[in-house]
Amino acid sequence: MSMLAEAIVAGIDTPEWEARQPAEMLRFRQQAQLLALQLQSQMPALVEGAVAGAAVRGREAADEDLKALPKAPPIPPVTPDRDRKTRAAIYAGQQVLSSVTARIPGAAGELHSQVTTQIIARHSGQTGTRLDAAQQALDILTKRGVTGFKDASGRNWSLASYIEMKSRTIVNQELIDTHTERMLDRGQNLIVVSAHSRPAPQCQPFEGQVLSLDGETGTVIRPNATGGSAVKVKIKATLKQARAAGFQHPNCGHAVSAYVAGASRTFKTEPDPAGYKATQDQRKLERDLRELKRAQALASNPLARKAALAKVRAQQAAIDLHTKQHNLKRRTRRESPNIQTDTKEADVTRYFYDTEFLEDGSTIELISIGIVCEDGREYYAVNESADWQRIRKDDWLMEHVVPHLPFSGADEWKPKTQIRDDVAAFICGPGVDLWADYAAYDHVALAQLFGKMIDLPPNIPMYTNDFQQRRRDLGYLEFPEQSSGVHDALADARHLKACFEAMQPTRR
Repeated sequence: MSMLAEAIVAGIDTPEWEARQPAEMLRFRQQAQLLALQLQSQMPALVEGAVAGAAVRGREAADEDLKALPKAPPIPPVTPDRDRKTRAAIYAGQQVLSSVTARIPGAAGELHSQVTTQIIARHSGQTGTRLDAAQQALDILTKRGVTGFKDASGRNWSLASYIEMKSRTIVNQELIDTHTERMLDRGQNLIVVSAHSRPAPQCQPFEGQVLSLDGETGTVIRPNATGGSAVKVKIKATLKQARAAGFQHPNCGHAVSAYVAGASRTFKTEPDPAGYKATQDQRKLERDLRELKRAQALASNPLARKAALAKVRAQQAAIDLHTKQHNLKRRTRRESPNIQTDTKEADVTRYFYDTEFLEDGSTIELISIGIVCEDGREYYAVNESADWQRIRKDDWLMEHVVPHLPFSGADEWKPKTQIRDDVAAFICGPGVDLWADYAAYDHVALAQLFGKMIDLPPNIPMYTNDFQQRRRDLGYLEFPEQSSGVHDALADARHLKACFEAMQPTRR
């Protein structure tokens, strides 16, 4: 959308603007074609990583649940049939996203033609500049978005929302399927549902209740895992029945775990329609903010940009007030107009990192790396395997980077292979969220510790969030100054964490 605005307003008040538009439309469509090709080249690996990661997390969650059993059945190997199902899910996701991105160039050409036609019609015979007419047309486009994507029930979606919805559905389904199958493979057919505040009305009846994975229903007798008398277990429904009633919907926050007779607790909860309404009102405020940010991206003159920024900040203030009034958590990921990942913010662990490197326009070679986890852990290392002869010939590095390094031979100096293993152990668990400042080269330096990007450990994302992009999107312009240690990788990572946390009081 921002590309379209830039293409439309270029030279808009010149006499030849209207005559140039057919050629400009073709040029804009070519830009969209390049964007589509870029997306299509990146998406297969991203989809594979997301779906395969969900499969691993599903099995790991089941295995963790069954540790509570006094005699846990052995962990079986992944069957060829399960592998085939995961590959089929990966292929289905890749096909869906490929078909959507293939429509981007055509949609781009249509959008350009529609906007230019509206500008010409609005400007003809009216007072005001053609730029004013362009802003009016772009405002209409912002409200509508790039639509035309329908789901199985016939609902119309914008491009970004459709991709996000389909991606989340495919990944969540793989997570559920692998968790269920691993439970059954290990002889466990009963699960119990967690509870959380402000549940959706379709999920609340199942909170604290037992569901079956294999169709068993009614009241059953199970041996007591703690050694006492047998336990009578009331099965609320099958998982299939619960899902048909709306349980595990795309935004569901409930978890399921193995039901261990004699050890697991069942309970009932009360509906909370007012609390649930507050969460849905928050989502409405977030949707409206996303629309305002899209309008901000399309603002074509200083006055429009100032007005758009004021609206964004007012909406952010409204969200802040609503979340404080209802004791809700601010979800900044959901406030971004960009496509989101499937990872829930509650499950995210953020790692802030910085690298110093030698680069010559063709290669990037790691010199040092500093990582700070939001849980307080820190890691720092200097690459003793780097080409130090080349580094000593680089005046900028010798002036700005090398003085911050510990003396040669210190414990922080390590072979690149050891740094690789250390980083893999340090960045642990699912839900890893990487952050860097001007992150493009930092991510390359990190990824190349492991070889090619596809060689990254499954839990380490194939991308790094760029703090500067978040700073631009949220409109926060002032952050704590870094008083010392600029170009010291660990000091820079600490400062990045401090800057990120400076947003937190406003975000909550």
